Amino acid sequence: MGQIETVVQLTRKIESLLDKAGASGRGLHEKVTSIESKLDDRTVKQLHWIATMRNKTMHEHGFSINDMDRFEESCSRVTDKLESLVGSEGCFIATAVYGSYDCSEVLVLRKFRDTKMLNNRLGRTFVATYYTIGPWMAIFIRRGGLISKTLRILLDQIVSRIA
Repeated sequence: MGQIETVVQLTRKIESLLDKAGASGRGLHEKVTSIESKLDDRTVKQLHWIATMRNKTMHEHGFSINDMDRFEESCSRVTDKLESLVGSEGCFIATAVYGSYDCSEVLVLRKFRDTKMLNNRLGRTFVATYYTIGPWMAIFIRRGGLISKTLRILLDQIVSRIA
């Protein structure tokens, strides 16, 4: 398979996962920007780099990605992140506070949600409400400041009690 075909195949999968995660927009850059509050900074940067490489491959005559191994590895990492986001209905607030969907604190909170909260009616109601307001709250939390610091202290206490 040639470079163009590989780029198209890998980025179509990423685009599909972005759509499942609720992204909007016409191209990869717009889709990434529309859901960047759900993603850690490193993943956002990788996605924008992948989108740039895709655009150059498709629109600049004679362009060739110099390090295809790096491109494929980046696509693989991003695909894994997006699959975990789509598959688990993300921890929006905790991810915004800690900066990573896969950090230990977020993993503890997700496990608590899955094993305790979703096993009773009150917990399921709380989780459903959280999925409605969490993405919007995460936008403000990612900006940092007092809200983020306060929530981190609160979440650290919760994590230490449930871990």
